[in-house]
Amino acid sequence: MVNFMTRIIILVLLTFFSFTIEQSSARETGYKLAQGLKDNVVKVVGANTGFGFIAGQDEKGVYIVSAYHVLCKFWPCEEGIKIEVDICFHQNKDNCYPSEILFKSSKKDLVVMRAPLPPGQKWKKKALGSVEVLKEYRNVWYIGRKGEWSIPSIPGAFNRLDVDSKERLHVTDLKIKSGTSGAPLISEYGIVGMLLTQKGSDEPRALSVNFIKTLFRTKGFPWGLKQDPYADPLMAKAKKYYDFKLYKDAFETFKKAVEKGNTHAMTQLGIMCLHGEGTERSNEQAVFWFKKAVSSGDSLAMGFMGIMCEHGWGVAKDKSQALWWYKKAAANNEPEAMYMLALIYEHGRLGVGQDFNTAVKYYHRACKAGSIPARRKLAELGEHCD
Repeated sequence: MVNFMTRIIILVLLTFFSFTIEQSSARETGYKLAQGLKDNVVKVVGANTGFGFIAGQDEKGVYIVSAYHVLCKFWPCEEGIKIEVDICFHQNKDNCYPSEILFKSSKKDLVVMRAPLPPGQKWKKKALGSVEVLKEYRNVWYIGRKGEWSIPSIPGAFNRLDVDSKERLHVTDLKIKSGTSGAPLISEYGIVGMLLTQKGSDEPRALSVNFIKTLFRTKGFPWGLKQDPYADPLMAKAKKYYDFKLYKDAFETFKKAVEKGNTHAMTQLGIMCLHGEGTERSNEQAVFWFKKAVSSGDSLAMGFMGIMCEHGWGVAKDKSQALWWYKKAAANNEPEAMYMLALIYEHGRLGVGQDFNTAVKYYHRACKAGSIPARRKLAELGEHCD
């Protein structure tokens, strides 16, 4: 018979163990996300060297934000002094490009620049985090130090937001290195700010991405960053429940997110219905949720509709319709749909003739879009993810 005190000790140990797992998982998730955002980050070479990140794009080039003091020999910057600045991209490090300064503010320590995007250089649009989520999931990283696209292995922690302005984030335990100014501050769910403070500060500061986004809209600059579906308090909470196999809690929280208008939550409900997680297993209910998500433009749901049509789960089995859904999802840059198409062409399924060259092209597209299975497949084929 376990006595009361023993029960308390066991409960405390389990709670600590669960917290440790959660923290470890969060650190791994955030670090991997930062690794995937290196192509969004540029090296800024002015009077000093720092970093910046791409926030928008149009036919004239990409729009980059950085810390203004990086460009200046003396701070605050002297008025009337001609400033020249070059931008270096992650995929094309050996060639830097002159940029045009569109907006600068010594008060905010912010500069917006425009530069041509080199051929073949890509950047991820779905990279925007949420300051609201940051208040609960506090780990933060950055990309860029000492002229390299480096990421700290140990994250810092969000501390507070300026009470009055809500413009600046304060961070603790983040090891800032020389040349980090202007680098994006990144949470588990995306970019949440731009670092302003150089090496030596006890509490590094960052300009909130919300302020930067508002500035872009006010000035008429194109804003291209989109929020990760989970960069929303309810979605983040639901994901945590799901990760810890608390499926009923996850299902109910995803439903609340649907009520708030989150399209991706519909897809998650469909997936849970398909597997019987937190609810009764039902292919028909899965299709119901996938169709609702598709009607709102969710590309992952399009891919799942392909799966449902291919196997006849909850709908009539239809190879041509399955292929149509996979292609529609791939056209919307859904990585796993591209991977499915690669498999289809490699093995000649769904009425498609076997075509290895087309399969390899889809493996490359899927890998670029972030598909882990596609990356592994290319490695097996002795090819690199472009």
